[in-house]
Amino acid sequence: YPKGSFQEYLRNYKLKPFGSKIINYDDTEYFWQLGHIGILDIPVPKNGLQQCADALIRIRSEYLWDNNRKDEIGFNFTSGHHCSWTKYAEGYRPKIKGNKVSFHKTAPKNHSKENFYTYLNLFYMYSGTLSLYNELSKINDIKNLKLGDMLIKGGSPGHIVMVCDEVVNQKGEKLYLLFQGNTPAQSVHLVKNLEDAKISPWYQLEKDVVIPVSNYTFGSAKFVRFK
Repeated sequence: YPKGSFQEYLRNYKLKPFGSKIINYDDTEYFWQLGHIGILDIPVPKNGLQQCADALIRIRSEYLWDNNRKDEIGFNFTSGHHCSWTKYAEGYRPKIKGNKVSFHKTAPKNHSKENFYTYLNLFYMYSGTLSLYNELSKINDIKNLKLGDMLIKGGSPGHIVMVCDEVVNQKGEKLYLLFQGNTPAQSVHLVKNLEDAKISPWYQLEKDVVIPVSNYTFGSAKFVRFK
């Protein structure tokens, strides 16, 4: 993958020391420590909002921020309304009333990193797997799957995991490595393959099949990609 690409960013994402435990947002240990093989070095906010979809929104947003592509940062709320970082930094704030959202300039300009994380909290509250599934491009040909693509069940509740690495053999067959955030908000972690110990933590991925991932089972696999 090209240098500076989202794929290279994910492949080289820093991990905590091997054997690190999954820690909840309140600093307690997650009750089940047998489903992961690694922990990504990304903080878990104490507000408890950074759950499964939110963690992936954050990682994508931080990549765009770090690569001077801030004007591309923006996502939809579950209502379908789009909220960009550019507008938020200019002082525009959403007024949310039921399913209706309007934007008003009610704050001073603030392009700081601190304000950026305040902005992300909006999506932790008002977005999720359902909004991502409705917003993002669908991947219909599994042969086109690449790092950064996501296995998703859009719903309330739903779940989502991200492809972060791949291996390929001489026949062109691929296996994939996956990571996830979770509920309650907790350490983002690489998941083991509990169904096939021979290839764990790698996964064979196919569309429209049952894929068990750590402590969640996708009943009919669907894949999406960030724009």
